Amino acid sequence: MDSQKTQTKIDRRAVAQLFVFSCLLTCGCGRQTSSTQQISSLDYDAQKEMIEHVIGTKLPESVRNCRYHSKSYGMGRSTGWGYFEISGADLPALLDASDYLPNASELGQHPGIRFNIEKYLERTGESIAWWKPLTLRNRRYAQKIIGSEKVTQRFELSMLPAMDVCVGEIRDAWMGVYIVYHCD
Repeated sequence: MDSQKTQTKIDRRAVAQLFVFSCLLTCGCGRQTSSTQQISSLDYDAQKEMIEHVIGTKLPESVRNCRYHSKSYGMGRSTGWGYFEISGADLPALLDASDYLPNASELGQHPGIRFNIEKYLERTGESIAWWKPLTLRNRRYAQKIIGSEKVTQRFELSMLPAMDVCVGEIRDAWMGVYIVYHCD
């Protein structure tokens, strides 16, 4: 019985350490620029790389207009906002390839996730000029709780990072993808 309690404590510690590490790694690595620095084409690639890092997979060649912004609240708590455009043909494969994004079949009308995408930014006091999810047509939402398959306690589940996603049409066969990454 004591060995089972010890194992449970070790498992909880491992989950907590994984959570803190993933938050620091994912949201704490944003590249900061001062207001006097000019943005070059290299920064565009850095934003694409940051999104790839956050979603845990390479973006297809069709992806364009990548944007990423993060805010740290201290104590391992942070939020990251991202956006990219992708061809409609490449989107399902990308969603299904990433362990950190919901599958394409999970996209739908989820009020809580919709709120996180459309209103959460206002509550943080942040202002991001390119954050315009309401411009997408036929918006669909989903959430992925990262690492949820490895926990058994509801409390532990609430400590895991989550990825909220909004997908919608922008023009022709192109889709816009907005992501909000929460590390609490």
